[in-house]
Amino acid sequence: MFYELLYPSKVCFVHVPKCGGTFLGNLLKKQYVLKKNIRRSKSVNIDAKVSSQTARFFGEEAQYFRNKLAFYFLAKNKLDFCEGHFSLQREILQHFASKWYFITVIRDPVSRFFSQYFYARNKRSDHAKIYLDLDDWLQTYHAVESGRMYINYFSYELDSNHYDIHDKILRSKENIQKYFNIGFTEDIRKFLSVNYVNSFPMLYYYKDSFLKSNRNPVKNYMQYVSEKQLEKVKQICEPDIEIYNWARKHYS
Repeated sequence: MFYELLYPSKVCFVHVPKCGGTFLGNLLKKQYVLKKNIRRSKSVNIDAKVSSQTARFFGEEAQYFRNKLAFYFLAKNKLDFCEGHFSLQREILQHFASKWYFITVIRDPVSRFFSQYFYARNKRSDHAKIYLDLDDWLQTYHAVESGRMYINYFSYELDSNHYDIHDKILRSKENIQKYFNIGFTEDIRKFLSVNYVNSFPMLYYYKDSFLKSNRNPVKNYMQYVSEKQLEKVKQICEPDIEIYNWARKHYS
């Protein structure tokens, strides 16, 4: 056997931002090319920038638009691999659960928050770029949304405004439990070794890829974070911290 996947033939990778997903997505795509000789036409990436631009053009919310794109691609019989920064309604997960295998990777929410902030604050591209200093950013609605990324990804519904935080936490846990194979950035090698047979040659070959993938332009960025800012972010991230700690307890 050559890097035999323990997955069904169709894999959907829900890529939560700044959780090491660029590395994992590239690894999975290379895996499919090696194992199944899949042409590029059989895998698809729902591009975050282009989908955001298109959604804005049609006056739609980006995640809602990506939901529709995801449904379209998951419904295509010829596709075997789909990935992107998209959340999925429970109805979509239910509809495709028998045909597609859903995977995702998460990390400590506070660590993820700061990684995303410093990356977006210092990136060259204008897409999703942050132009505010950290203190000012922490006062914005977007900072709260960033700190509740797991809730936004795993409890997404069209009428999500009708649910309070407790309901969203519960729905996130239920969706993860029912539909996702979940891994953790901090233990990415363990996640891969559990889900692959004979994967270690691949891990050795790509041993430096994880550190190089989508690297943050600011090194040791936590040195620029004050205790007051850190405590503020911990408060913002409390719902995601609950989901993360629950997942670590049940799936580590």
